[in-house]
Amino acid sequence: MPSPAPIAPATEGGTASLLPHWAPTPAMAVTLLALLGLFALFTTWMKRRQHRRPSGTTRWRGTVAVPVAAMAALGCTAYSADTSWRFAADYLDMGGTAERVAMFAAAELALFATALMARQNLNGPKQAPGLPGTLTWVITAVQVLPAYAESGLFGGTVRAFVGPVMAAML
Repeated sequence: MPSPAPIAPATEGGTASLLPHWAPTPAMAVTLLALLGLFALFTTWMKRRQHRRPSGTTRWRGTVAVPVAAMAALGCTAYSADTSWRFAADYLDMGGTAERVAMFAAAELALFATALMARQNLNGPKQAPGLPGTLTWVITAVQVLPAYAESGLFGGTVRAFVGPVMAAML
């Protein structure tokens, strides 16, 4: 008696996906590249700023904490971007790549920008994060919703914490 033929996994198109389920989405790759570019600009700006200070002031002395925190923030933002990418397709019925990239990238970049502005305000005259700090947490709260929608209670908690919450903190 011949053995039965193996059953191929079914997909919408009738064929199995060529990429494994853990492969990075195009949106995540685009976001990561954009954020790496921002990180490069930030480190260049910090080095230039270091050289412009008068000799008697405190200098940024090549501490590794800021670049490592920036890299961690990039990773958490990419994690959050993956959740947003999937949410846009599953719940917002966005099928086109360009539409999904434009919509989720707006929220990811807004979170990144408001967090940077809040950090800058901490060094300002009021030494408080101000409106950008409040907006950072509002954007974070909104981005937590897709994490729970995509992955349920336990997986959503992980997606929310490692993604937008940690990105905002870093």
